Amino acid sequence: MNDPITRQQALDSRLALILKHRDLPALAEHIQELMLRVQDEEITLRQITNIILKDVGLSLRVLRTANSVHYNRSGRPIVTIGHAVALIGLDAIRDLAATLLLVRHFRNSAPGVRHLLALSLLSANHARLAASLTGHKQLEEAYLCGMFRNLGEVLLACYFPRDYVQVLEHMKQKMCSDRMACRTLLGFTYEELGQATITRWNMPDRVAFSMRPETPTRNSLGTEHGRVHALASFGHELTAVMHRDSPEGLRGRMRRMIETHGPLLDLQQRDMEWIAEQAIEETKSTFDMLQIPLDDLRLKAQMEHAISMLKTLDESEFDLTDQLLEDDPEPEPEPPADLFGDMTHEVHSVITEGVFELNQLLMITLEAMQRGGGFPVALFCLVAEDHREIQARLGLGEAIEDLIARFRFPLRRDSGPLSEAMLARHDIVALHGRYLDSDMARAMGAASFLLYPVVVDGVAVGCFYLQSGKKVEEFGEPQRASLSGLRDLAAAAIKMKRVG
Repeated sequence: MNDPITRQQALDSRLALILKHRDLPALAEHIQELMLRVQDEEITLRQITNIILKDVGLSLRVLRTANSVHYNRSGRPIVTIGHAVALIGLDAIRDLAATLLLVRHFRNSAPGVRHLLALSLLSANHARLAASLTGHKQLEEAYLCGMFRNLGEVLLACYFPRDYVQVLEHMKQKMCSDRMACRTLLGFTYEELGQATITRWNMPDRVAFSMRPETPTRNSLGTEHGRVHALASFGHELTAVMHRDSPEGLRGRMRRMIETHGPLLDLQQRDMEWIAEQAIEETKSTFDMLQIPLDDLRLKAQMEHAISMLKTLDESEFDLTDQLLEDDPEPEPEPPADLFGDMTHEVHSVITEGVFELNQLLMITLEAMQRGGGFPVALFCLVAEDHREIQARLGLGEAIEDLIARFRFPLRRDSGPLSEAMLARHDIVALHGRYLDSDMARAMGAASFLLYPVVVDGVAVGCFYLQSGKKVEEFGEPQRASLSGLRDLAAAAIKMKRVG
């Protein structure tokens, strides 16, 4: 007779099967890379801005967050990623990106899984809104922990639908909790599966800690882990009360929530009702993406439907990863009517406020030039102290590390467009003609390029360089003027820092 397997063995066995699925390694790899990159103290604003700009969805999420009341106290719109990153910080970027990866991964799953994901989003918003009301500073961390609180159930429903259905039926027949049903049938709980997965993904340990099912106590609020756990637990339970449980007895369950979580988080019933309503408003766009009507949030009916649907499937059909819909590409957002103007105004506002890091300001300027001008690559280059050489220091675009390393050229009267631009202190727009045969253009692989010298107190101290690997047929006067204006703002910022 075989010995019964232990809880850890059962858990390890399921986790190994999940991680073998062909669609999950990419998600795990992206999350792990993201966690490692933002934990690296040496990562620069340039590197993280480049990562975000490659992803339209993440760029929009970062800008939306930076323009929220919590971060943007000035009320002036923030339209550059560089400014947004500097404002909200790398920890918030990490949390936003991890959440977005999770939503993208499961959004095309079967309806029952999508509804679970939608409820996870509501829990995330509940936790973040509660954090805002209670003065917790790390709003995005609360959001991340609320989002991943129910990861174990999402994973089980997605990758082991037959077992998930059995857990639901056992809960219904025995009138027991999901924890008791899971331990009886699987040998482990949703929370334990989620915690094991989070640990394998190298995510912050607070995320795993926040999955603990026990109710937080006032003593536990003395630690950062304890406070985030309390927020995630509140978000998770409010979701269950409002959107999972039967409508009957709602008042009694709300009263118990107030008695349990109210004193811990200093929240009243009106606060909880506001949080629940606001969370739905803030999750509307994601619900649309998941194709879930807002009037169809209660998971109970969805799970009843899932049970009846799954019972009719053949054994071979239970691998839901084979039923994923083709991932629709996210539509490119429409650019603002005056992107150059908006970004130029933002650069000017940062300089006017007077409190800025010069590299941060230069990165914002580079982004404004790159996105506004439509050039794939933008570099900021500095003249050496002996004025014999110019070298790239900052940049945005594909393969930017290589291009920064390549842009190092002598400054001599016969050295082509660079010396002409820097010594004569005038702009060069090279869309065709002799400049494209220069050593610099060939070394950089440029089919078109622009050079805008940065002049401070009559001396060309550096330049902005934009290039494309393809021919640019036209670059109008308004665009040239916008780039000149941005260059002049950068020159003013450099002078301010020198004087300061």
